[in-house]
Amino acid sequence: MGRVRTLLLSFLLLNCGCKNTEDYLGDLAVAAQGSRKGESSLDVYDADVLIHEGFAGIMEQPTLTLSQMGRAIYYAGLVGANNKSVLLRCDALAALTHIALRYPIPAVVEPYDDKPRMESIATDAINRFDEAIKPLGAAQHIAGMSSPDKVVAEENWFTLRKLTGQELPQDVGVWEDWWDKSSAAFIAKAQAEARPALSELKYLKYRSARSSGAVLGYLATTLVSVEFPDLEEEMRLTLSRLARQVITYAIRDALLDRFSPVVRGSPGVGGRGGGGPPAQVLDPAFGPALSFAYARETDTNTKVQFLKALRWYPTSTSIQLCVLAASDRDRAVSLTARQVLSEFAGKDLGEDPTAWNVWWEREGKIRWP
Repeated sequence: MGRVRTLLLSFLLLNCGCKNTEDYLGDLAVAAQGSRKGESSLDVYDADVLIHEGFAGIMEQPTLTLSQMGRAIYYAGLVGANNKSVLLRCDALAALTHIALRYPIPAVVEPYDDKPRMESIATDAINRFDEAIKPLGAAQHIAGMSSPDKVVAEENWFTLRKLTGQELPQDVGVWEDWWDKSSAAFIAKAQAEARPALSELKYLKYRSARSSGAVLGYLATTLVSVEFPDLEEEMRLTLSRLARQVITYAIRDALLDRFSPVVRGSPGVGGRGGGGPPAQVLDPAFGPALSFAYARETDTNTKVQFLKALRWYPTSTSIQLCVLAASDRDRAVSLTARQVLSEFAGKDLGEDPTAWNVWWEREGKIRWP
């Protein structure tokens, strides 16, 4: 019996380790397609398990392609925003934090273009980009002309003529000869026409994780079937900037989650002395959100996480919150506040809240007016 159990465990371990990044992304694509994208699909058995394993598996991968990074963040943004499971929302936050640090996805240096009609501008740019890259699918349609199904072969022929403007006969050999001679110039022209729309998408400031994630998901999925040799750097910058927006919005929204202190105080992937995702993926947007969330928080563990994160966002508001927390009745909160204040002050004034109030009045508010 023991031997059978050992063999069974060995089989399960081997079976669990046989998935690759695309398998995990495929699981997320199928399992997180509920009534709202990101919710667990009722049509998929063990959808919650697949989503959990999908994020865990992606985080274990040593490298991700640009397309894989974009799709992973797209799915994590959806699950973090829409899934009802606290565990899966925390999984999504951990995945976002992990990818931001390991891929990596740095803070944006060049400013965004904060246009008032962003949604319509983005939609128009996507339509122009999509129209420009359609001819890049010519090779697939030439291959489709070899289909034994005459209807399919004829549809590919008609599509080819429309995409390329070439009035060639329904002969695969003729089209293959044309493609061998013309593909380089043809592909270069299509990419040149797509570049302005891609550049516009790169600089737009989106309003939420949902809107930035939708554009990110579209571009990352496009990369699965279409190559852009002339736009490689432009595509990398665009997806990185979009991914940064999804990550920033998702972490900020988690801090303000109305339903679960576990999500609000999610530990993320560890490191930097605790504080969760906002202490690991540093961004100016998290400072005000942390201060707002801490002032309204009642859960002890979450308050401790917030205080640990606030050490990375020293402002008059955040430091005064720490001074107030030094007199909290909960010892875990007051001790954490003391540790954070000691870093700000450069000295430890002990457990007496009065000493910290005096420090703030004499020194703190001068340094952080």
